Amino acid sequence: MLKNTLKLSLVINLLVLTLLSLPLKAKELLMLTDDGPPHMIEVSNSGIDVDITREVLEEMGYTVKLDFAPLNRTMLQVVNKQADLFLPTFFQNDTDKLFISAPIINYHPIAFSLENNDKEWSKHIQKYPKWHNVIGLKKWENPIARAYHIYSTPTYIILDKNKKIIAKPQTLDEVRKIVEYLE
Repeated sequence: MLKNTLKLSLVINLLVLTLLSLPLKAKELLMLTDDGPPHMIEVSNSGIDVDITREVLEEMGYTVKLDFAPLNRTMLQVVNKQADLFLPTFFQNDTDKLFISAPIINYHPIAFSLENNDKEWSKHIQKYPKWHNVIGLKKWENPIARAYHIYSTPTYIILDKNKKIIAKPQTLDEVRKIVEYLE
């Protein structure tokens, strides 16, 4: 009897150890977004918002599949349970079918557009009334672009509370490292 109990115990322990040694399959989430560089960039499946959200979800043990569509469609797909999440969620409230999470990072998007005239810009900013929209006339010759040494887009700039440049990272990974250091 003792031999059988020991054998059974050994088999159970080996089974448990075998199961524990197998890699766990992470739940895949379908994340939807629109193409809106530099926050969401379809051609590279990346962008500031996409990369941060993907990294947070992967740290939580999920794998993320990314797809792009217009924002209104992405919201409906989440409501209809055809996708798990969408981003960005600018200034939206919860509904009876949709929970908008608290922000992972609090920031206010600032769009600085370099243009030769303000006609097209005035039309475009109507889509983003809660953003802080700034136009720089004379494009690359604009004094603000010159003051902040903006020579290409997108350009990442980290400012202190006095609007002084404290860093100009070249990649999103550099942005993350600087933010982690400052926190």
